[in-house]
Amino acid sequence: MSTEYPDVLGDLVEARQRFEVNGVHYIMALSPATIAPGETTQLRIWLQSCWNVPVELRMRVRLPAQPSPTFTVIQEITDIPLEPAEVGEVALPIACAAETQAGDFAITVGLSVKLETQGQYIRSKKHIGYMDDAPLRFTTGMSLASAVGVGYVAQ
Repeated sequence: MSTEYPDVLGDLVEARQRFEVNGVHYIMALSPATIAPGETTQLRIWLQSCWNVPVELRMRVRLPAQPSPTFTVIQEITDIPLEPAEVGEVALPIACAAETQAGDFAITVGLSVKLETQGQYIRSKKHIGYMDDAPLRFTTGMSLASAVGVGYVAQ
């Protein structure tokens, strides 16, 4: 890799520990993480393509079905096209039925990436940042990841 694009994901969200599937870095979170029966939450996914070619990301959401279908999602499968080096966010609403009993429920998300043509990596899976010794605890939103560099590891 001769030229490496800057990390933008680290400017959008705390992403020192991130995940990667076939050249796309991602972070997921429910917002809010806890909801009352009858309320909704959003599954938020921040994405960063590490390819110099367009890719198609397919996201499949599996909601808990036992003891009864208490959660609903607008669409179970979502296709997300990403341009070369594109960074973005997807928000998918998830509703909880009013009769749902309190408890912890597992939501499973599967991601797969398909390249439209052969390409090259333009971002690495690991980066040693120049800000790691700085006394700043929060660097999100300060444009430091793309300018100076914040360390990260993609798993």
